[in-house]
Amino acid sequence: MGQQPEAKTNVETMMAERRLPAARPDVVGSRVTGGAILLSTGQEVYYGLNDVGALVWDLLPRMAAFSDLLDEVCRAYPEVEPDLVRADVLELLDELESMGLVRTPAG
Repeated sequence: MGQQPEAKTNVETMMAERRLPAARPDVVGSRVTGGAILLSTGQEVYYGLNDVGALVWDLLPRMAAFSDLLDEVCRAYPEVEPDLVRADVLELLDELESMGLVRTPAG
């Protein structure tokens, strides 16, 4: 028997549909040396981001599509292979969703 395809995460489904998650209204972020910190005031969840994660967080509200987000991150880090950028950004967005820091867009 062949291998079963892996189930897609919510983030991967959103990316396939070209939608990006949005920060939850109760999450505040602040840039710090070497990245950013996020705090969910509703859930009392604290999360630290490195420089790349902070860039992704800053870009989320301004990007219309996942491909736009990837293009911007790749421009900022041209020494990193685009496939690695894609995998890392997907992993970050999935983690932010699992921590309740972003929400799935409607529709």
